[in-house]
Amino acid sequence: MSVAAVAALGALGALCGSGLYYLSKRYATEMDERVNQVMEILPGANCGACGYGSCEGLAEAVVKAVDEVKRIPRCILGGDEVASEIESILGIHAERPEKQISRLRCSGGSRCQDRFRYVGVDDCREVIFLSEEGDKACTYACVGHGTCARICPFDAITMGVDGLPIIDRYYCRGCGLCVKECPRKVLTLSKIDEHFYVACSSHEPGKVVRKICEMGCIACKICEKNCPVDAVHVVDNLAVIDPEKCTGCAICYEKCPRKVIFPV
Repeated sequence: MSVAAVAALGALGALCGSGLYYLSKRYATEMDERVNQVMEILPGANCGACGYGSCEGLAEAVVKAVDEVKRIPRCILGGDEVASEIESILGIHAERPEKQISRLRCSGGSRCQDRFRYVGVDDCREVIFLSEEGDKACTYACVGHGTCARICPFDAITMGVDGLPIIDRYYCRGCGLCVKECPRKVLTLSKIDEHFYVACSSHEPGKVVRKICEMGCIACKICEKNCPVDAVHVVDNLAVIDPEKCTGCAICYEKCPRKVIFPV
């Protein structure tokens, strides 16, 4: 390459660089100083649990919500401590939602029969993509390939030897990422102060459940008949506990023949 060509390329590069610099200055928008202040408080993990792609995105959303008098988004990782610091900086007082945690509404795992032996990417979504009914005989069952455990930004979920996720209530922040990603929707968010919950999602008749799962709800209504406060009802072949009525007496837990009612 000739000297003239090199010089021409260099001049063109300098011209382009100058043009980009000018445009960046001409059309730059100043960041609200409040966004910087909120950013300094946030953990900086960019975990996405808040629903935004980064801590900067959350900081911008917080300031925008204050200006528009809307619900203030929360940093799930930072919890109440970070929320208090943000309120102090922005001069606001936001309503604190009740703490929620994720719960598994399935007790099947290795106790539920398999429809076929899956060999492939160890991901629940891939299994459902391959076969909409999944590899378990129960079409309501947890797929058990650990997508929830891998996606949890707080290491609150591990996979048990029975093929079911184990949720650590002390690490779970109730961000809902696992709930969102679960293709079977057997993970749900519920208030942390509830007494008991039904660890099953099947709406199949009892005779069907008995054939394919050792633990599923069989809609026998023993829990419903024995509840002294009318907090348990079998709806569409599945026991449902009303947390507002439940007093935590544990009678349903003790009477359930399938042991699918769990204490919180």
